[in-house]
Amino acid sequence: MVGMLFVPFFNLYWMFRAIPGLSIAVHDELKHLAPMRDHGAGWIPGLAACILILIPLPPAWAVAICMFLAWMLIVNNAIHRFIRLHEAARVERQQANAMDL
Repeated sequence: MVGMLFVPFFNLYWMFRAIPGLSIAVHDELKHLAPMRDHGAGWIPGLAACILILIPLPPAWAVAICMFLAWMLIVNNAIHRFIRLHEAARVERQQANAMDL
């Protein structure tokens, strides 16, 4: 997925698929593990950064870079939440299996 961002002109299409798509995928997985919690995975900052990078002005690029960095931090945090929830679910399953034995 990352390699396609280095293909000239195709990357303009692919960044709109990859960046918000990763946020949606992480959000869906978090919602599957803990449906009662609120899970933000950075869809809006990712999409805003993709749009801003297309504006041919250096100030817009500076804002877009900051938005991409914010998006990366948000998605990274969401992935860490996913890992913690997955580990907690695994421990609960192991404890339930131990109680059944």
